[in-house]
Amino acid sequence: PYTLGIEVSRELGGGRLAVGHFSPIIERNSIVPISREERFQTLRDNQKEIQVDVYQGEHRMVENNIKLGGVSVEVPAGLAGEQSVEVRFTYNVNGLLEVEVQVVGTDKMKKLVIDSGDNQMSEAEIKACFEKLAHLKIHPRDNQENRAILARAERIYQEILGDNRQFLAAQIERFEYYIEQQDGKQIAVAREQLSGVLDQLEGESRF
Repeated sequence: PYTLGIEVSRELGGGRLAVGHFSPIIERNSIVPISREERFQTLRDNQKEIQVDVYQGEHRMVENNIKLGGVSVEVPAGLAGEQSVEVRFTYNVNGLLEVEVQVVGTDKMKKLVIDSGDNQMSEAEIKACFEKLAHLKIHPRDNQENRAILARAERIYQEILGDNRQFLAAQIERFEYYIEQQDGKQIAVAREQLSGVLDQLEGESRF
């Protein structure tokens, strides 16, 4: 599919905003089914609502892309940047896009399903489709295997010193970067590499 994302505004400094920018969530040519999540924050003090408009396309500005739909959620009033939402896109092989907008720290969530194909599916059938993809909606940072290796890395970091510490810190940051990219294949490779580093450092620390 085309790249799928939402419209965002960017701060320019001095209280100025640049509106209408496109922020990709699922890149084009991604292997489907796929689920990706990104976090976005309020831009104004006492902002009470976040509007999430969904677009497909490859342009930097949304005016040159195609709008697919939108959903808005209420957020608690506060200072700019205090409130945020997690926007999750889940795209399946039938061309159905599920958009979930969760207000961080609350139980407020809005959902939107966009049909970019020619599906003649009932609401129940669509719901069942996405229920089957629930395993994709677990963020890699919450994956048990990833959490375990990071806990091991932190433990070994506390046991070693000097250059080894700096080296391990860089390896941990690299793995955390791949986790935030949410690419399962890259994470698996990076996890295996980090495991090898930990085995080596743990072996050296015994002597």
